[in-house]
Amino acid sequence: MKAIDIALKDMKQAFRSTFAIAFMFLIPILVTGLFALLFGGTGGGGEEDDQPMEISPIAVQVVNQDEGPLGDILVNLWQGDDLSLLLNTTEAANVSDAKLAVDQQEAEVAIIIPSSFSSVLFESDATAQVELYQDPTLTLGPGIVKIMVNQFADSFSGIQITLNITAKQLAAHDLSLTEAQHNQLIQEYSDAIQAIAQNNSLIQTQTPGGDASNGVLASILGSIMGGMMVFYAFFTGAYASNTILAEEEGGTLQRLFSTATRPDTILVGKLIAAAVMILVQMTVLIVFGWLVFDVAWGNLLLIALFILATTLGAATWGMFVISFAKDRRQSGIIMGAGNTVTGMLGMAGIFMLSSPTPNNAIDTISLLVPQGWANRALISIMEGLSLERTLLSLVGLLVWTILFFTIGFLRFRKRMS
Repeated sequence: MKAIDIALKDMKQAFRSTFAIAFMFLIPILVTGLFALLFGGTGGGGEEDDQPMEISPIAVQVVNQDEGPLGDILVNLWQGDDLSLLLNTTEAANVSDAKLAVDQQEAEVAIIIPSSFSSVLFESDATAQVELYQDPTLTLGPGIVKIMVNQFADSFSGIQITLNITAKQLAAHDLSLTEAQHNQLIQEYSDAIQAIAQNNSLIQTQTPGGDASNGVLASILGSIMGGMMVFYAFFTGAYASNTILAEEEGGTLQRLFSTATRPDTILVGKLIAAAVMILVQMTVLIVFGWLVFDVAWGNLLLIALFILATTLGAATWGMFVISFAKDRRQSGIIMGAGNTVTGMLGMAGIFMLSSPTPNNAIDTISLLVPQGWANRALISIMEGLSLERTLLSLVGLLVWTILFFTIGFLRFRKRMS
């Protein structure tokens, strides 16, 4: 009962603190709300939100210097109806005009097709480089264009593979292609690629079905709010454990020892207070995100497990990091710098969600901190990934929890003895 009394006292103080309330609820909501305004909506509610989020086509300038047919095929593909929702392609007269359009932010990226684009693809061991000139302040649009150019070039690089394999097989029987057969093979492959580009399209675009409020915008806001929720949950854990130092400096802790209260009881009470505060914080933010931003969090049971695991991880993390502080001045540095660095590192996986070319190494580095495991579990649940990946992430967070509890509890108990 003493542990519960200590927990209730700490919770009353926390929920009366404007600073604590701001970090627990207001800042995560305000950050998510800011992103909602930047994207032009909230993800739910109202007739306007029943429409898909409008995404402006990527402005592209193309300079076709190719002396063969492939450059024309590429330009026609970019200007085709199939990609009109994704690309707004304009053919520039020369390289200078195309780059000037990018410099003046009239286009996001310029594609310069070299004069040897067709010829080198028909020759063995030859290469050609398509130059991309982009606005340095942009990443997503140019990244998408780069992927599309690479896919197109890769499809035509099959011509070289076809010619090489054919030549090797014939050479094994002391045979070779005549010039007419060589050109015929190239033409047949080229015709097949053109048929794909014109009839089926190398890239297909479609509007996702279902309720648009649970579409792109809600997914973006969900990942942002989820990341903020984890980020500030660990702040709450550190804030709750920081009360040990406050009471130590104020003499309250010493008076509590005079009542024959064991250090273990005090520490358990502090952990209970931290856990309940974090549990309330995360539950409120989950419900708020669902009601206001229409975030589809995923399977309810898995979300409950995620909340429980993150609550334990954040509470024990707070006891762990604060155990290394000698006074509240040092704990302030730990709460500020330490939580910020580890929290941002843990959100690396969320930052990579918007990248057209995600770096798996950065995502892996995020697992060096407990926040990374929590965020990976949440992303897995929201995206409906395999149950094994979700449970593995939660187990990883549990391992961190056991480690933090053991070290933090032992250090504080030794300090109080």
